[in-house]
Amino acid sequence: MILSPWIGIETAELLKKKYNTPYLHYPVIPVGAEATSDKEKIEEVISKEENRYYQYFVGAADFFTEIKNELPYELYTIADSTYALGASNFLINELGYIPKQAFITDNVPERYTDKIKSEFKKIDEEYKDKVTFEIDGGEIEKRIRSDKNTPRKTLILGSEWEDDLELDIKAPITYLSIPITNNLILNKTYIGPDYSWHIKKPCVAWLKY
Repeated sequence: MILSPWIGIETAELLKKKYNTPYLHYPVIPVGAEATSDKEKIEEVISKEENRYYQYFVGAADFFTEIKNELPYELYTIADSTYALGASNFLINELGYIPKQAFITDNVPERYTDKIKSEFKKIDEEYKDKVTFEIDGGEIEKRIRSDKNTPRKTLILGSEWEDDLELDIKAPITYLSIPITNNLILNKTYIGPDYSWHIKKPCVAWLKY
């Protein structure tokens, strides 16, 4: 099973050619209940997990309603292609975020870039001209600083390298990619409905900006 838009495909194809080994390819890792539903095979388990998953949103509904004007709704994604696709799909299609730009940082070979852009467009047509392949963190920061950003309305999915940027443009940040040095992650994952967002500041702290 390949959970990436490009990493591992050549190896899987070689194994299939030499040994007739079948493989499954998921270019966008499943994040959230909607992306992980498979009612034909594991209906009972999925139903239980989905109920638990949505209880988080029901429990937080009053809080979100009261401070909805203070929560971010625009999204920068700075991560490798695998996590960038999965997390963006969840935040945009399930939580209603608006994409500002996706910066792909895993040095993708050129022959796979169109495929990744296509997967982002499936998430939202807004991504048509908003996917950039860039491994230079300084260049990414420069691009974001030059954009028009409304303080506290923009969420950054990135790493600790974006901490200074977060403070300067007054945007909350959620750690999605390495380096993450102030969290010890032992048993959590971003994949599936039981994900873990490593938020540098809790939601209520966003009100300080």
